[in-house]
Amino acid sequence: MMCFKHHLLVLWMSASSIATSAFNPSSPSLLSPRPLPQQRQLLVPPLQKNNQQNVLFSRISDENSDESMNGNNGDSVWNPSLRKTMGTLSTLGALETGFLTYVKLFSDSADLCGTNGGCGSVLNSPYATIHLGEGLDVPLAALGFLAYSTVAVLSLTPVLASSSSQEGNDGEDWNRIGLLALTTSMATFSVFCMSFIYGVLHTSCTYCLSSAILSITLGILSWTGGVLPATSVDNNESNDPKMRVLGLQTSLGGFALTTIMALVLFTGVDETALASYGGDGSGNTFGSTLLASTSSTNTKELVLKIPPPITTTSSPRALSLATDLQKLNAKMYGAYWCSHCYEQKQKFGLEAMRQYVPYVECDREGINSQGKLCKAMDIPGYPTWEIDGKLYPGEQELDELEDIVKEIMSKK
Repeated sequence: MMCFKHHLLVLWMSASSIATSAFNPSSPSLLSPRPLPQQRQLLVPPLQKNNQQNVLFSRISDENSDESMNGNNGDSVWNPSLRKTMGTLSTLGALETGFLTYVKLFSDSADLCGTNGGCGSVLNSPYATIHLGEGLDVPLAALGFLAYSTVAVLSLTPVLASSSSQEGNDGEDWNRIGLLALTTSMATFSVFCMSFIYGVLHTSCTYCLSSAILSITLGILSWTGGVLPATSVDNNESNDPKMRVLGLQTSLGGFALTTIMALVLFTGVDETALASYGGDGSGNTFGSTLLASTSSTNTKELVLKIPPPITTTSSPRALSLATDLQKLNAKMYGAYWCSHCYEQKQKFGLEAMRQYVPYVECDREGINSQGKLCKAMDIPGYPTWEIDGKLYPGEQELDELEDIVKEIMSKK
């Protein structure tokens, strides 16, 4: 009984102490641990550690947020992934059009063509060259190379510059406006080119089709990928509505200007070039043949085309060489539209080609076509020489043919 009373007394004193501490915080309670200063020293480090962790997590969160806003590059470049994609596609286009430019200027379309036109028909047509003056002809492929190269520079330069610079986005909107306008113009021109190749020339060209696909893809990526500057502050935008309006105006202006230039290019080819490409000698040029064929809906009349006339006179050297070629049963395979074939004939002259060197027309639309013979001979391109039963593709200089003739005759 005394023990139970003792426990009650202890509980009452403890309750009194707690109550007293509640009303008088400065007075220590019975339940409070005595080594209070030591306990405070133990509690401070955990609190400081938690604060440091919160600050660290806050910094990491801010950095991730900044990277997300700037395309995960930590800089101010807009959409680096899309820029890299467009830069890669435009680089491929520049390589292709650069190769076509080289072939047009320094090589032979026989490297590209089959025996029935195709890419050679396109490259050798008067529509593949822009005539800027006397002796100044610019291949259309060269303009494509320049356009693709410019797109590559506009796409990749900000990304490459950002890796070594932490500057702001000065000029970013202007860069995007130029990129959008240029890719829009390229896609527009490619549509005109493909319509002309398939609808007018009635042929196919793998290189032309590949370039058109690249150009149209770049245009689609520009319009669907947000290249046009926006008016919001999301995704590192400038929040300048004037830049968006300017971008729309510039792109639509590029579309209109490209349309006009394409129409001028395809309708403004001079008659001499058209006759060289495929006039029939009676006043019917390629353009009039096109109008005649498209105006007929029930019947399709095949208008045979002849090569352009030879205007040079044969030199004694050319006549001597032609005589030797005749002894070796030489033939020249070509097509009426082939500019290299025409230049080869011009080197020999009218008399040599008419009397000594047989010409074999391989295009099915050319007059006196022998397409079956060309296929049987597996002619690789135009022009191709057959000398003593062996094929020599490509346009040849007179001295090259002389060396071939001497080598063959020395073995007999």
